[in-house]
Amino acid sequence: MSSSADIHLSQLFPTVARILAGAAGTAIVAIAVIELWPGAWPLGWHSLFVGPILVGGVAIGGLLLAAAIFGEQVVWTINDTGIAIRRRNILGTRQGIVRPHDLVSVELHENEWESRPSTFGIVLQLASGKRLVSPDCASKAEAEVLRDRLRTRLGNIQ
Repeated sequence: MSSSADIHLSQLFPTVARILAGAAGTAIVAIAVIELWPGAWPLGWHSLFVGPILVGGVAIGGLLLAAAIFGEQVVWTINDTGIAIRRRNILGTRQGIVRPHDLVSVELHENEWESRPSTFGIVLQLASGKRLVSPDCASKAEAEVLRDRLRTRLGNIQ
C-alpha cells in the first residue's frame, strides 16, 4: 500500500506511440519488400544496387516494430521500505524491489542531447555491482532534491 509520501517517477511509452511505431514499421517493411523484391531477385548485377536499399528498409521497419513490441513503461515508487521498479511492455509486467541494504550509492545522472536541453535523473549503485538509472526528472534541481530525499529516506547512503 502506498502512502501520500511515496515518490513516483515514470517513463512512459504511450499506447498511441506504440501503435504508430508498429504501423510505421509494418508499412516500411511491406513497402520495401513488395516494391524492391523484383529488383533484387533473381540475383544479378542490379541486386548490388537494390539489395542494400531493401535490407535498409527491412532493418528500419524491423527496429520500429521491435520498439513497438518491446518498448517499456517504467515506474519507480520510492518509499521508506525501498524502491519498487515496475517495467511493463506488451509481453508482460516485471517488478523488482531494491531494499535500502542493497544500495551502495545514489548519484546524479545527466543525459546530454544534441537537439534538446540536457535531462537529469539518479543512478543507484547496488552492492551486486548493478547500476539502475531512473526515469528523467523535470530539471536538475528536481533530480538533486530527489537524490537528497532518497539518501535521507533510505538510510543516509552516499
